[in-house]
Amino acid sequence: MKKILILSVSHFWYDSRLFFRVIKSLLKKNNVSESVQVYIKLMTQNSKDNLQIEVENFEKVFISSKLNRFAVLKSFIKEGLSYQPDIVICIEPLTLIAGHILKKRTQCRFIYDSHEYFAMAFEEKYKYTYSLYWQVEKYFAKKTDAIITVNKELVQHLSKANPNTHLCANYPVKDLFLKNTGETIKKEYDLIYAGGICFERGLLQYLQAARYLKADNIVFTFVIVGVFFEKSTKDFFDNYLKQYHLENIVIYIPYIPIEQVLLEIRKSKIGIFMGDITKRPRLDKTLNMKIFEYLSQGIPVIVNDSTVLKDFVNQTNSGWVIPYSSKELYKLMKQIINKEFDLELIGNEAKQLVYDKYVWENQEEVLYNAVFGMKK
Repeated sequence: MKKILILSVSHFWYDSRLFFRVIKSLLKKNNVSESVQVYIKLMTQNSKDNLQIEVENFEKVFISSKLNRFAVLKSFIKEGLSYQPDIVICIEPLTLIAGHILKKRTQCRFIYDSHEYFAMAFEEKYKYTYSLYWQVEKYFAKKTDAIITVNKELVQHLSKANPNTHLCANYPVKDLFLKNTGETIKKEYDLIYAGGICFERGLLQYLQAARYLKADNIVFTFVIVGVFFEKSTKDFFDNYLKQYHLENIVIYIPYIPIEQVLLEIRKSKIGIFMGDITKRPRLDKTLNMKIFEYLSQGIPVIVNDSTVLKDFVNQTNSGWVIPYSSKELYKLMKQIINKEFDLELIGNEAKQLVYDKYVWENQEEVLYNAVFGMKK
């Protein structure tokens, strides 16, 4: 039995990358006679626990969110030494410190699962820190046995730290995301945004577009599903709805399990993701995986004209590309509501595209090769 320890300081245990992809795929090896048996323990500082999922051979351990990050690392190391893992998987650069120490002490296999432009994200908060952050990340990443990451550019970037770096993209899980998508669901919303909620991901543009549509007396419903990154942003959102009387037009649904998120997506006609690349430059390089969640449920997408999003949507004919502008969103939604496009045709073709090409199951062999040191 291989004992696997997964470390995270920022993700919920049921994050779709962690539980619904990596963990469930690794546990799947228990059901394949010729494969290795595994037991997984996940340790995270993020203790929000809305889901009660009992899974054999999987345990989650929460570290107090009141502790600072370095106290959390100390707890990771202490618990890890007690656990004596065969494999440790680190999710963020900070956890690499604990992973490196555990590897030295226990001789475990050391994996880095990186699915973010971490150095760029850090520099967005603290100017002129990119080089320093990357050098520290690179130092510990060099100590790993393997790295998996989510796009070709990050593979090229992280290969500078460890040549044994592999693409393991965040595509939809066929068994979950494409389950029951053939059933007819009544459309209740015109537009949906699902994900983390902040101004840099288009919140103000969405609200302003809804206000413009309301001013034109256009019947319209927009649902937002997810968690606000900041309380002040939630306060702004609530006040904006009251000020412009949008309470019956813009519907907010707090965090719900991914299965319910998918159902809400299927109730909508269109999905949206817009990112402010002037404030978050890394969004220009990112194919946000929410796009695949929308497409997997048979609805087309609206994206802004960031480089990667624009190229993907234009190449796949899976929706519309507009500038990062509330006025442009308003004008496009006006056309859509006036039925100037065949949404069902675009959505069905997009769903088939995901089913044929962009599914997580096609990535599992890469995961197994990296985590278990299997040869291709």
